[in-house]
Amino acid sequence: MGSKEKKGSNKGVSSIMVRMAAVSMIVLIIVFGIASLLIARVKTETDSQVTMHNAGTVISGIVSDYMSGKISDVTVLASDNEVIDYALSIGDYETGEEALSAEGTQAVQEKLNRLVISSADIISAWVISEETGVLVADNMRSIDGAAVNLS
Repeated sequence: MGSKEKKGSNKGVSSIMVRMAAVSMIVLIIVFGIASLLIARVKTETDSQVTMHNAGTVISGIVSDYMSGKISDVTVLASDNEVIDYALSIGDYETGEEALSAEGTQAVQEKLNRLVISSADIISAWVISEETGVLVADNMRSIDGAAVNLS
């Protein structure tokens, strides 16, 4: 009987060892799977952020290249003494019609018209008073300060 009991207990121990090994493997597979999913998620988020940053940089460069020529044209106009004096003087008027009668209107209108004609990308050029909101645009157009409503 001794040898049969020994074989039975060996089978019991073997069976327990196999079960423990199987459970350990299952736990390892689950842990590995969860870790892999977390790493993949972090990697995906990082890749998405890098891709979005790169796309933003490219778009920013395109817009900057496009706008730099327009900005230089506007900067030249904005630093012109006649335009500055005119912009300050239209602050004394409440309506666009009054502002169109201000001294220097003709010279500034020529500059605004030239700017619009010089580029197909510029559809309108204007001077606006911060004080009254009166807006004077190219082609002798104007808008009253109340309609502009800068506040």
